[in-house]
Amino acid sequence: MSPDMKMTHIKTMADDDHVITWSKSSGTMNGQKMEMTAVEIAKFKDGKAIEHWMYMDPKDMMKMMSPATEHKMDDMPAKDTTKM
Repeated sequence: MSPDMKMTHIKTMADDDHVITWSKSSGTMNGQKMEMTAVEIAKFKDGKAIEHWMYMDPKDMMKMMSPATEHKMDDMPAKDTTKM
């Protein structure tokens, strides 16, 4: 993990039993500065989270994994996963 990780919640919204959070994280990972934005959705029942989904840009995720994999994502086109 990143020893200097900082997370900022940009917006949190609730609708019935779902809570949506838009956040931004920054820190140092594998010796490199990283920054990413994520959207998380949690579904609650009886006061407990029963489901959780998270979306991050694949390029941001690859930057966290390894400096060697970073260039492989640079030429990858964005894919619309909402139509799968």
